[in-house]
Amino acid sequence: MPTKVRSLLVVFAVGAITIFVVAYRANSDPSANNGCNQPAAIEVLYPQCKTLVFNQAQVGVDMAPGYRVELTLNGVAIPLDQLQNRPAASTVDLRTAPDLFIFTPGPGKAIEKLKPGINDAAITYRKISENAATTTRFAWYFNAN
Repeated sequence: MPTKVRSLLVVFAVGAITIFVVAYRANSDPSANNGCNQPAAIEVLYPQCKTLVFNQAQVGVDMAPGYRVELTLNGVAIPLDQLQNRPAASTVDLRTAPDLFIFTPGPGKAIEKLKPGINDAAITYRKISENAATTTRFAWYFNAN
């Protein structure tokens, strides 16, 4: 194969790889949170920001250990006794520091099913070791069908 042809093939291959990498980086979200820019204290959103879910989908957060969380869904405060919790896997006191705060809509609950279209979820949270003045709010939205 002539040197000119080989050089052109290398240039095209490098160009194609460059275009692929640039396109991938422009469209990827390394935090897997769909552009919500969630704080480091929030490990996972349920459902993820800007996604489409069924009207009985779970809503909540998986937090770093050691936080107190209150959830609001479409302007309705979800009672703490309707949140499913999982104890934190850390040295934090497991009786007072769950790290998963999940609400599942259903009969007799604060919200029986998610409304069709855009749903707004928000949490207010703070470290258990800090006072209420340090409370932070984070909101995200998702679509339900």
